[in-house]
Amino acid sequence: MGWFSLCFEAFKNTGRTDIPLTPEGERQVKATAEKLVGEGRLIDPKNLCTVFVSPRQRAHKTFHILFENVPQVPHHVLTEDAREWDYGDYEGLLTKEILEIQPGWDGWKDGYAGGESVEQMQARVDSIIEQVRAYHKKYFEEGTVSRDVMIVAHGHFGRIFTARWVGFPLAYGTKLTMDAGAITILSYNHNTLEEPSITALNLSSLLIVDAHQLEVNPAEGEKSYEQAGSSSRGGSPHDNHEANGGNQTDRFEEAASPTEEDEPADQSNGSLPIPESDAPLDATTNSAPTPEAPEGTPPTVKAETVKSPAKKPLSATSTAAKAKSGMASTATAKTAGTSPVKKPASTLARSVSSSARTGGTTPTAAPLKKSVSSTMPKPAASTTRPSATTAPARRTSLATAGTKPLPSSTSRASLASSASGKAEPKTVPSRTSVVSPSGSVGSLKSAGTAGVKPRASISEAAVKKPTTIARSTATAKPTTSSATAASKPPARSLSGSVAKPSVARPGSISSIREVKEDGSAKALEDLRNQLSAANDELKSKTEAAAELEGQLESLKSSLEALKTEIQTKDSQVAETESSKAALESTLQGTKDELAELQAAYDELKPAVAASKEEVEVAKGAATTANELVANLNKQIATLESELSSAKENLETLRASHDAASSEAAVAASANSEALLKARSDLEAISAETEQLKQAQASALDEAQAKIAALETKAQEAESLSSQLVALQAEKEETATKVSELEIEILELKETQESLEDERDKLQSTIKTLEGELAQAKNGISKAADDLKAAEERHAAALEELQKKHAVELAEAAEKHSQVAQTLEATQGSLEAANAELEKAKKAVDDAEEAHKLKMSEIEQAYITVQNDLTERLASISAELESQESQYNAKVQGVKDEHDKLLQEAFERAKHEAGEDHAKELQALRAQSKAAIEEIQAANSNNIRELQAEHASSLESEVQSLNKQLNNSKLELKATQDDLAKAKSALDASRSEVESLGKQLEAVKAAAEATPEVAPELAAEISRLTQELSITKDDLAAMTEMLNLTKSSMTEMSDHHTRDVEEAAKARAEEVSKLKAAHEEEVISLAREKGDLAVKLSDMEGELATAKAELNSWKALPKMNGHGATGADTASPSGGVVTDEMLRQVHEAHNLKLGDLQAEHEKAMKALQQQLDDAQKKIGDLGAEVSRKTMEIQFMESEHDEQSENVTRLKDDLRILKDQLLKVGIEPQVSGDADEE
Repeated sequence: MGWFSLCFEAFKNTGRTDIPLTPEGERQVKATAEKLVGEGRLIDPKNLCTVFVSPRQRAHKTFHILFENVPQVPHHVLTEDAREWDYGDYEGLLTKEILEIQPGWDGWKDGYAGGESVEQMQARVDSIIEQVRAYHKKYFEEGTVSRDVMIVAHGHFGRIFTARWVGFPLAYGTKLTMDAGAITILSYNHNTLEEPSITALNLSSLLIVDAHQLEVNPAEGEKSYEQAGSSSRGGSPHDNHEANGGNQTDRFEEAASPTEEDEPADQSNGSLPIPESDAPLDATTNSAPTPEAPEGTPPTVKAETVKSPAKKPLSATSTAAKAKSGMASTATAKTAGTSPVKKPASTLARSVSSSARTGGTTPTAAPLKKSVSSTMPKPAASTTRPSATTAPARRTSLATAGTKPLPSSTSRASLASSASGKAEPKTVPSRTSVVSPSGSVGSLKSAGTAGVKPRASISEAAVKKPTTIARSTATAKPTTSSATAASKPPARSLSGSVAKPSVARPGSISSIREVKEDGSAKALEDLRNQLSAANDELKSKTEAAAELEGQLESLKSSLEALKTEIQTKDSQVAETESSKAALESTLQGTKDELAELQAAYDELKPAVAASKEEVEVAKGAATTANELVANLNKQIATLESELSSAKENLETLRASHDAASSEAAVAASANSEALLKARSDLEAISAETEQLKQAQASALDEAQAKIAALETKAQEAESLSSQLVALQAEKEETATKVSELEIEILELKETQESLEDERDKLQSTIKTLEGELAQAKNGISKAADDLKAAEERHAAALEELQKKHAVELAEAAEKHSQVAQTLEATQGSLEAANAELEKAKKAVDDAEEAHKLKMSEIEQAYITVQNDLTERLASISAELESQESQYNAKVQGVKDEHDKLLQEAFERAKHEAGEDHAKELQALRAQSKAAIEEIQAANSNNIRELQAEHASSLESEVQSLNKQLNNSKLELKATQDDLAKAKSALDASRSEVESLGKQLEAVKAAAEATPEVAPELAAEISRLTQELSITKDDLAAMTEMLNLTKSSMTEMSDHHTRDVEEAAKARAEEVSKLKAAHEEEVISLAREKGDLAVKLSDMEGELATAKAELNSWKALPKMNGHGATGADTASPSGGVVTDEMLRQVHEAHNLKLGDLQAEHEKAMKALQQQLDDAQKKIGDLGAEVSRKTMEIQFMESEHDEQSENVTRLKDDLRILKDQLLKVGIEPQVSGDADEE
């Protein structure tokens, strides 16, 4: 995901203020576009799904400059969700001004009064993140959109967006660096949306560096870096916006104190000198002024930045260059240790003694504070007031040096020796023997005494007090600054530099005795004198501190007066806000009128709903038909179930010998089920183990998160300690605020004048807004007329649709009546067949009863004969025994003959039934084929008619759209001609303004030449010149607005043309796709029809054979030796099977007809839906054309306003001429100007 961050707000906090993009900003964006935008580059327009752009003109202009060289501008959305943080009542204020109004304020925690709170800002950024991730979800899961999403926004928004992207709180944005025009890339780890990450941060600020930003004066570059670095506040979100403001203040004070330029270039003024390889790292890093780090991280300087001689360090004047370009710089305000630094001219300061030599005349106390880069200023600078920016930087250096211990005892010894051996203060001759932080006896040896180690701990006060004096000398401050520096606790400044004695206090007393015994009482007396002198000086410093406190109270009173004055200004601003609210109320009235028009439009919706209800009724009728088809399908299912039961009976008779094999199969299936159950148990166990692993991983993640939270809390504790030191240092800054308050008084006067000018501008804007309101009313009336015309067109289209729908309903009703008639005819034939079937059943029943009677009679006769034969059997049994074999042979022959006759009768009946069935089946196939051909012909005719109607409707719609497009092109050409005329008029007005400016200069010269002009007249002339300059500025703004309007209009016309062409192509492709789909459906229907006919014939044959076999199995057990009876029973059963088969075939034929009719209706509905979609697209295109025409009208109204402004300026110039004539000054006007 691409991110493009903007920080083009200049000097002050500009959230709602819509400031333009400066020429320097345009140059920087163009350089970024040349290197990073284009096909195959980092920002590839083909990969961009959409672009969210802030509605501020600087962001919008940046977007268009970025993509001005690509063939097609990517899809972008202007959204208020991407705007800058709304600063509310603090709009246009600096951080120090806000802290004066609300002490202890922190924007990252407290938000902005009257603007957006922290929660509101976080919710707005989270909403944008949700939209972006929705696009990415579509890309990952569906692949329906492109890959990248781009956001063109502002500095604070970008830092908060980056923090929230990876799940950190809003205040984490203080730890991120985003320069003006920087690119940040946010993505995901492991190709999953659950792991958002930061891929690149502040990308283009290091890729695009101009050569002219490096070629500057080294001394000036260091001063600019010092000023920019000292004005930063790490815990405030205003760092982006106040860097330039701080530079302006420092340049003002620099002009007020020209002796500041005499300082050496390697003074501790914000540059980071690069030490030599044998210099200790701590001594190097603590020399630079460390700005306050963001809350939660202590201020640090990385070793890579200090020890990188291979890279050429960038000069800090790039910050100044950005300030001149009108873009807020964040390079120094956001990075305390990674900012590019300038290598000092000659001083790499391997020891403090060398820096003391470079300084010149006076020694310094810098060895006590490990500062390598600090040197002594010239004596001329000791009486000069320091700048407001360099002083905090030096105090920061002193504070950090005082709170950190020295790296080693060896370095302390070298520092002490250098301080004692190289130079002495001129004012205190014996100071060298006292100031020794390391316990070395070299200073006492210089006084003529033998070296004893415990002698360094005679009195800590004697060591500490002169150190304070040395600090005042090292910083080269006046008396006021020295007193302020002395107010700090001296023990704190030397707590890390004075070595602790290795012997307790009684050891110190013994050392004094040793001194007395050795005869060194003179040295002890000198030390005591120095101690008393230090105490006296300390008293004087405390008195000076008391005086400063009195001055501080007076300053506070003056500050309260300034606050009251600011409150009066706020009341004036509130009045302007009330007038703005009145204008908003009028705008709300216009919105209400628009809502009424929308309500009138909503009243037309019930008619559309009624038509939809009619469509639903038709759908209900279709559902009833579908239910009828379902019932027929159920009947078919019951018949098939009967067939399956018959087959099952047959299979049970045949499969009696397969019982053993089935039992074996059951056992095998049981074993397989047990195996599957065991596998499922194993999978459940593995799933449970995976869940346990996931729970363990989540617990580890929570523990790591807690550890990280504790680490952040520890870092916050360290930052709080550093803040405590900073708060102690702020007590000393009150003396420097006197000059700042004076400057602020002047600024307040200027703001008062600017507020008066703004009041006049607001009055003029109110008038223009009234004109815009009238134009808006006219536009609303036009919109109402257009809405009525659209309603009429919609009503006509609705009537046409209703007519078409009625015609289609009539056709469907006719088809339905035809189908009902055919159904009734088939039902009549079915009833006749059922009657014949009943008659056949009755005949069968009668035959069976007759057969039963005959059988009973035969049985009775047989019984009587059998009784007679049994009686005779006893007598002739012997005779029958000899003839038994003959009788059995005869019986067997009779049985064989009976079986043969039965088989012949069965085969004959089967053959006759097959022939009858074949004849009937052929007749049914011929009928079904004829019916299907008729249905296909009717469907093809209907489809051709629909296609012809659809083509004609599309042609008419395309013609109407072409007419509208030609009209819009004509209107666009007319507007372009009007714009050309306006441009020519604007050029003429420019020449007129130039001539009037020349005339005004001539009038000024004449006025200066005449000494008799009164001061009131001079003031009036100055006011009029100021108004003229304002008029010129307005003219320039209008010119730029006109250029932007022209570019936007050309873009709109191109976009509209592309949209129309794409829509026409899409409609043509849809029509071709519909044709192809319809042909494929017709082919598939024909294929399915043939397959179903073949399946139907096969099923009928199978059903006939199955029933014949079933009847044969049923008739076989009833045979008792009478072949004629079996033949008689077999022949009617064959006739019954044929009727059943005919009924089933008829039902199948009816079902197939219903299916074909349902598919036809479905195809008709699909075509109707496509037609509705095409009409909807046509309506959308018409709405787009109307919107474009409204935009053109709006641009014409803006052009009229510009022409009115030009005429108003001409009137003002005429009034000015009249006033000059009334005063008595005749302006020198050329003839052309008079004619104009």
